[in-house]
Amino acid sequence: MSGTSAEPSAEASCDGQRVVLALQTTDVGGMESFCIDLGAEYVRRGMRVTALVPEPAPFDVVEQRFRAAGADVIRLDTNERGGRRAQAGRWLRVVRALRALHPDVVHVHVAGGTGGVATVTTARLATRATVILSEHDVPPEHPSLRQRITGRLIDRAAHATVAVSRRNGRLRSARTSARAATFASVLNGVPIIDVPAAERNANRERIRTDLSISPDALLVGCVVRLVQGKGLDDLMHAFTEVQATRACELVLVGDGPMRPELESMAAQLGVRDRVHFAGR
Repeated sequence: MSGTSAEPSAEASCDGQRVVLALQTTDVGGMESFCIDLGAEYVRRGMRVTALVPEPAPFDVVEQRFRAAGADVIRLDTNERGGRRAQAGRWLRVVRALRALHPDVVHVHVAGGTGGVATVTTARLATRATVILSEHDVPPEHPSLRQRITGRLIDRAAHATVAVSRRNGRLRSARTSARAATFASVLNGVPIIDVPAAERNANRERIRTDLSISPDALLVGCVVRLVQGKGLDDLMHAFTEVQATRACELVLVGDGPMRPELESMAAQLGVRDRVHFAGR
């Protein structure tokens, strides 16, 4: 292409934009890691990122990782932790924080499929920002009247509502009638790190040694919080069927309240010696 200049890139046009990532969640898991990666990419593109991170101590590591990625952090609960009255008491803090930041975009992330209406509405009232809600789960199969109403309020209050998978998008639309004009499925991105082959091989050897897994074993891995709704019962039964026909081992990376139940299930299915719980 001839000429002395080119159109500015999409990345260049992002320079200086102010983005608030508001995490509405009760536990540290995949959603939080995704938001950290998203914030790091925004920072790389020249955006000014502030993360609203829940206050409890388990989220200290989330704050540390956001700061390491170049984002600012405000510790502030935006959900119903402590009840509706406590949430209402924090409302002015949320308003002051958003007004002080003067964001161009407020991106609210909720772990459930129907939350976030208070934060989204507050962002619309307190700022001139584009307000987006990402739902990292789906409404229950039979949502209550309140949940259906909440879903409709979200669709009208947010400039856009995002499902993080096509399956989630279909279920959200079917269960709470998502507003098509402002609703989309946008798959979570994963940063690809180019790790040299020698380092990969060294990591493989070290981890297998730590878990007492032979170098030649066929290994099935799963990185997940050990909680209901993750399909872990299905995984355990499927692994048992596969293991009966081909020697293999399962590694679960993560922790949570289901761990004792899964350990007991593995023992009952006769595969406890083939299932490794690596922890968080």
